[in-house]
Amino acid sequence: MTKSLFIAPYRQADGWGNAAKEYARSIAKSCELAIRPIYMGSSFCELDEDLLEYEFNDFREYDFIVQNCLPHFSHYHGGCKNVLLCHLETSSLEHTSWLGHMKLMDEIWVPSTANKLSLLESGMSSDKVKVVPIPCDIEKYKKDYGKLHIPHVDHDDFAFYFIGEHIQRKNLTALIAAFHCEFEPYEKVKLVIKTNKAGLSPQKLSQEVNKKILNTKSRLRIFPNTEDYKQDIVITDMLPEDHLMAMHNTCDCFVMPSHGESWSIPTFDAMAMGNPCIVPSDTGMTEYVNEENGWVVESTSQPCMTRDAPLSDIYTARERWRHVSVSSMMSAMREAFEDKKQLQKKSKKCVESSTQYSYEQVANTIKELLK
Repeated sequence: MTKSLFIAPYRQADGWGNAAKEYARSIAKSCELAIRPIYMGSSFCELDEDLLEYEFNDFREYDFIVQNCLPHFSHYHGGCKNVLLCHLETSSLEHTSWLGHMKLMDEIWVPSTANKLSLLESGMSSDKVKVVPIPCDIEKYKKDYGKLHIPHVDHDDFAFYFIGEHIQRKNLTALIAAFHCEFEPYEKVKLVIKTNKAGLSPQKLSQEVNKKILNTKSRLRIFPNTEDYKQDIVITDMLPEDHLMAMHNTCDCFVMPSHGESWSIPTFDAMAMGNPCIVPSDTGMTEYVNEENGWVVESTSQPCMTRDAPLSDIYTARERWRHVSVSSMMSAMREAFEDKKQLQKKSKKCVESSTQYSYEQVANTIKELLK
């Protein structure tokens, strides 16, 4: 049987870590597996018990080495097939140092077609780039997590919600603007923002987010005073996974206005829990969100402009990311709020769509690539 080594940040308590653990579970169904950790962040977690045995495995020689990391951390190992599994949030990558590292590898795995197109447009060979979606535990979405008590959200309110980091790439300002431009204060609709930021306490982050909200409202100039707008609900406390799942079970429609995502686990979780999602076109989220189970809204390719760059030579203006159309997002939010029949129809499709990303389904894709 094929022997594979998976080098990944599965001991990190972040999106990269969560995705790595899910990939490990699918790869384990495809071959004999050994795993080794790599650390690309500062938040660590204990390894899940079901993965411990793979960390103890040592086959000495491997047919495949899959490195799940930023491209410049990858290394080519002789005597086996080398695969880089990475997540991309921008295009025009020919202007970065990453492409040179990628070209050294035998194969590149990315989670979405949007990521693959980004690499092809940047000059990568089409036969070298493969789409391997982030797998999931389908049974997780069938559990009853109950409802999460969210202050200021009544049982008859329609709740739009966002879960993500408080960084510029997530484009939270666009969501705040769309919501307050579209809905009047008297309408039974709320916006819930669950966010976090590395290095900031929940209290400091709450102040920062509320300052952004007030700033946005004052620039909208719809009302003379910011107090006249609807109150946004901001949650900055760290929530355990079952509370996050309860949030999906409590709110109605997930909105991710991000400039770029390779996949977005919170968006997928929302969809798998039956909540239609509103996402920008040409991003990794359109791998699983479509017009049947959600809303894909217009976006345009624009130069990156941010101070929140994770590395000095990426997210420069030589790269491109997506700018969502606020007007299109407003229309989609209005439709989600008013057309209950369509929302229910899309909700059923959400649950159906999630099943094709089970460990077993993704394992079949991986098995073909490991031949």
